[in-house]
Amino acid sequence: MLPQEEARICWLSGEAAYRWPGERPGPVAGMMRCTLAAALPQAHVTGLEGRQLDLPRRCAWVHAEQAKAGKPVAVPLDRQACRVLRRQIGKHADRVFTCRGEPITKAG
Repeated sequence: MLPQEEARICWLSGEAAYRWPGERPGPVAGMMRCTLAAALPQAHVTGLEGRQLDLPRRCAWVHAEQAKAGKPVAVPLDRQACRVLRRQIGKHADRVFTCRGEPITKAG
């Protein structure tokens, strides 16, 4: 077996998780808040479409083709994630997170 690098694991405190996204530029801050609140991978957040959201039930759907198991997954959303998503809806015909009218494809 090849040697593996040791991974460094970092945890954010509740206070740091709340403050950290605010230190990022406009649309990225909302994406980060949603990512932290819903525990979704970056690719699922950047590719999130309005039709995947069920805000009255406070969940987002990950389509079968996006999920590792190949089955659709309902992801629960907390109030903070719902607030962020409500502010984003309608800014683009399909995608939730945009910058200057264009879908964001990669955070950072």
